[in-house]
Amino acid sequence: MMNEQIVNEQRMLNLRKQLPQVLKNLNKQLGLPEDSGLLGIIMNTAEGLWETLDHCNNYQRNIETGHVRNKTSHKVLVPNNSGWVKVKTTEGNWTQVKLSR
Repeated sequence: MMNEQIVNEQRMLNLRKQLPQVLKNLNKQLGLPEDSGLLGIIMNTAEGLWETLDHCNNYQRNIETGHVRNKTSHKVLVPNNSGWVKVKTTEGNWTQVKLSR
């Protein structure tokens, strides 16, 4: 059991070393700047500062990037070609919110 734990810890250390290069490659494939923090924010919901949207209590906006996510599932919403995402207001109506930085 102790040897298995040591092997697992070594695997985690190796993955942590490889992660920056993996994120850099993914950013390149997605057409994002190499140093973009967007993938980190999507993959690690603790990163970044999120504020609740006015009149849309189920959604949060990232203060740094302007991206919007579902407050419960932490799924980042994908904007349309014009940069808008569709969210449900506290009153139950659908509205669109512009992504902004």
